[in-house]
Amino acid sequence: MRRHVLNLMAAVSLVLFLASAFLWVRSRQVYDQVGYRTDDGTTYWAGSSPGAVLLGAVTLAAIPNAAPIMLDSVSILCIESRRPAGFKFQSFPSALWVRFFQAPAAPRHWWNHLGFDGRHRVTNDSRYEERRWDLSLPYWCLASATATLPGVWFGLWRGRWRRQRRAALGLCPTCGYDLRASPDRCPECGAVIKPASAA
Repeated sequence: MRRHVLNLMAAVSLVLFLASAFLWVRSRQVYDQVGYRTDDGTTYWAGSSPGAVLLGAVTLAAIPNAAPIMLDSVSILCIESRRPAGFKFQSFPSALWVRFFQAPAAPRHWWNHLGFDGRHRVTNDSRYEERRWDLSLPYWCLASATATLPGVWFGLWRGRWRRQRRAALGLCPTCGYDLRASPDRCPECGAVIKPASAA
């Protein structure tokens, strides 16, 4: 039962690793974002920015009759503030996201150099008011975390396969020494050899 649970967890972790690796490569060219807007105007979202996963929440309050006059982050935010509640998926070139939406640089701490970031800011403009929370998790961290369990599983599987193969060839399962002269105990490492029926 324990082995089946480990196999299932390793399989799920492997799928997450492959997904994070795919999105990591894709994020260099394409910015993907899925969000949910509530009735009170708050949007919760997750995005795949260049090299990192972004999680956040933003509350926008547009000034009435403030028509956007140019394509900048302010005008786009004003349009977004009038969007009805529900889910929305959007995708556009990463260069566009970096130009219009990437938040100003926060004070540099040691964790920023590793790709982690978190911030909260309030912005007031003649056309909108924005309250925003952002969290940035680098893809290298997600890939490393999701690759750990499949790596452990592969190491255990390889060790079990190697022991079974050595036993089938008449070798010591522990060190690989030839056991034809002493089938009950390995003269090299001293391991006691179990009969095949008891293995």
